[in-house]
Amino acid sequence: MPMKRIAVVDIGSAGILMQIYEISPKGIIQVVDRVHQNIILGKDTYVDRTVRYERIDEICKILLEYRKIADTYTVEDMIVVGTSALREAGNRTLVLDQIRLHTGFQVRIFSNLEQRYMCYKALAAEENVFNRLIENGAAIVDVSAGSVQISLFDKKMISTQNMKIGPMRIQELIGAVTEESELKNIIAELIDHDLQDYERMLLKDREIQNLIVVSTAMNRVAWKYCKQEQNALSKEEFEAIYQKLSRMSISQLADELEQSKTEATTIMTNLLVYKKMMDCFGAKSMWLPKVNLCDGVAADYADKNGIVRLKHNFEEDILSSARYLSKRYKGNKTDAALLEQIAGSVFDASSAIHGLGKRERLLLQLAAILQDCGRFVSISAPGACSYNIICSTELIGLSPTEQRMLAYIVKFNTDPILAYEELAGTLSEIQYLILTKLTAILRLSTAVLPVVRRRMKNVKIEVKRNQMLITGEASGKMTLERVLFQSQADYFEQIFGIRPVIRQKKGGN
Repeated sequence: MPMKRIAVVDIGSAGILMQIYEISPKGIIQVVDRVHQNIILGKDTYVDRTVRYERIDEICKILLEYRKIADTYTVEDMIVVGTSALREAGNRTLVLDQIRLHTGFQVRIFSNLEQRYMCYKALAAEENVFNRLIENGAAIVDVSAGSVQISLFDKKMISTQNMKIGPMRIQELIGAVTEESELKNIIAELIDHDLQDYERMLLKDREIQNLIVVSTAMNRVAWKYCKQEQNALSKEEFEAIYQKLSRMSISQLADELEQSKTEATTIMTNLLVYKKMMDCFGAKSMWLPKVNLCDGVAADYADKNGIVRLKHNFEEDILSSARYLSKRYKGNKTDAALLEQIAGSVFDASSAIHGLGKRERLLLQLAAILQDCGRFVSISAPGACSYNIICSTELIGLSPTEQRMLAYIVKFNTDPILAYEELAGTLSEIQYLILTKLTAILRLSTAVLPVVRRRMKNVKIEVKRNQMLITGEASGKMTLERVLFQSQADYFEQIFGIRPVIRQKKGGN
């Protein structure tokens, strides 16, 4: 396999960054060129929720310049992505259309969680360090211009939470404040306001030893103060750097780090955020891997094209987060594990008739784990409550459409499934078809659950001719279980054209 070159462009809140990568046949991803141009999009979006025409013109001119540079490297693919500055713009559709018409680029707008997931992939590519850090409890603190994402790990991902305390958003909120000492105090208060709620609800007594930093501004601090081969600071080393820099005026900080005053203000805000995080978590060390969104997109590209195989199990992180969410809402852990197993067996046994893949199987597993989370809010309306909980929770690694589908699957496990016309604004026809198939499998599995839990042992599920046979050893007649099973068997047969049947062998206790 020859060397592959790609270009990744990130249209961010404070500028447009392009990085050109070489990906070797051995899976080594290396940056060979980097170009950045300042353009303040976030100021328009966060205040006016609109990207002005002159800004759109600037974006197009920069992208055309970047294409010329990328062409000199003979790149095979050029990927252009956008984050919160475009995502939150009220005229986003118009902006994307103008970019497409003037440059030919189809800009992919990442949701907040997709954006963080890409950076997470870049970190996981540094697998030796990353795996060692999360083994002992770690928090990825990803600071972008508009928000801060905190993802907790204890061997696997536990939870992720977004807070609207990004440096640029804070600066726009307090733009009228000019006195630097007052500015720092107000920024600290804004950070504390959200962080106290986070600590109370999600952190509790959890031990976090390592802080993993994802921040372009902090990268500049790392380049100045970290040893090149180390990229890490102890708590004491960070504290010394913080005390030194926090005593400086913005002008002095700009000179110290060789940055503009605007960038120095952003760096100071970042320092305050990470200082608060270190104190909140009681972390003993800080890792500054110097990764950015472009690195994550490149790692994702290499992974999906089979050039690199990232060893970290991202799907297990999604499942782990779902289990933690179920625990928060007092879900039945034993039933969820059993239902997940039954649903997986039904899915695998019927693979020839449903034609779904690994990603759909993951959605089914997640639905099995979360199927009773809404009962914590309302026993009489668990479907609607589960839907709202899932839609309102951040599950990193799922696209917005996948998360919506997951919420619908859990909702329709207990509620009547709506016709496509009633959901047409949220799902495509193909997505609706997948939804109905996964709902049918989850409903049948939920009906099988009490059979297996109370009476049946050594259960085997297989498809023969026009039947799905659920065979196991059990004593007694199972009259109630069979009655509850029949209605879901009817729905399963309606969707797939095969009849689920319980076959009882003599045995059991």
